[in-house]
Amino acid sequence: MNRQPPVSISIEIPGTVDHVDQTIVSIKKTLEDEFLTYADFALELVLREALMNAVKHGNHYDAGKKVFLTLAWDKEWFFIAIRDEGDGYLYQSPNSSQMIPSDESGRGLPIIEYYADQISFNKKGNEIRIKIAIFKPEQDS
Repeated sequence: MNRQPPVSISIEIPGTVDHVDQTIVSIKKTLEDEFLTYADFALELVLREALMNAVKHGNHYDAGKKVFLTLAWDKEWFFIAIRDEGDGYLYQSPNSSQMIPSDESGRGLPIIEYYADQISFNKKGNEIRIKIAIFKPEQDS
C-alpha cells in the first residue's frame, strides 16, 4: 500500500492569548477548502485548548516566550505537536487530567483527551502530541 506523506505547517507563536486566536483563524482559513468534517469542531477545540495550556501553564503568559505548533494531516488523521518554552508538565501525575466542572480552569486536558484519538507528551512535559481522526465512522441508527 502506497501511503501519501502528510501535508504539514509549522508556526512559531508569541506567548499571548491574542496570538492563539489569530493562529486558530489562520489555520481555519488554510484548511477550509480541504476539509469539512466532524474533525473541524474537534480540531479547533483541541488546538485552542492545547495552545492556551502552553501559553498559560507553560510560558506563564510571557510574550517573550514562544509556542511552537506543527499541524500535519493525511487522508485519515490530523497530527498536532505543540511545544512551549516552560519547565514542563507532570503528565504522569494521577490527578493530571481530572476535571472539576465548577473550577474556572483545569478543563483543557480533559477536553483534549475527550476529542483526541491519541495523546502523548515528551519526557520533559513541555510538548504534547495529539492525533485526531479526520472522519469518524458512521454510527448505525
